[in-house]
Amino acid sequence: MTQIIAEGRHIDLVMRGQWEFARRKGIKGIVGIVPVTDDEKLIFVEQYRPPLDCPVVEFPAGIAGDLPEHRDEDLEQAARRELVEETGYEAGRIQRLFTAASSAG
Repeated sequence: MTQIIAEGRHIDLVMRGQWEFARRKGIKGIVGIVPVTDDEKLIFVEQYRPPLDCPVVEFPAGIAGDLPEHRDEDLEQAARRELVEETGYEAGRIQRLFTAASSAG
């Protein structure tokens, strides 16, 4: 049985058995993009992350279906949108590499 310990605007803190974890509300999924240019270079972004209180270099990523205007988008549409938003690059081709949890715990 899952018990909600605390509710936030975007996440709930829940408990299942002895495990406490955060669960995101109202999303279809999370996408991580490994962008490769035509000349075979990887693209990273640098973004400030408040939980760490510093900038982090990472692959572009984002959430599918989290905003009203994105409710009906699938994961490929979300990946295309996030890539443009975060890097200015548009993908010529998208290939799903794998499906997994972003964090196991």
